[in-house]
Amino acid sequence: MAVSRVLIRDYRSSDEFLCLKQKTQCDYGRMLNVFAPICHHPADSVRQVASLLFNFGVGNDYVETNPASRMKCLDRPRA
Repeated sequence: MAVSRVLIRDYRSSDEFLCLKQKTQCDYGRMLNVFAPICHHPADSVRQVASLLFNFGVGNDYVETNPASRMKCLDRPRA
């Protein structure tokens, strides 16, 4: 199982998630479902494409800010 899928599964069963109100759990759960299909892609690729998309959105007045710009790049393993 991909690390990201395990992360999502474990977050859903965590006290942090389970302490949320039911409606919040439902709302967050829908967003976590959005992430699930992209979990098998390298995180840096997802971050890079999201950043490119939001930069386009900022430049063309779709959105005011690029939320992906705050995402950290992951260190690549050294060969």
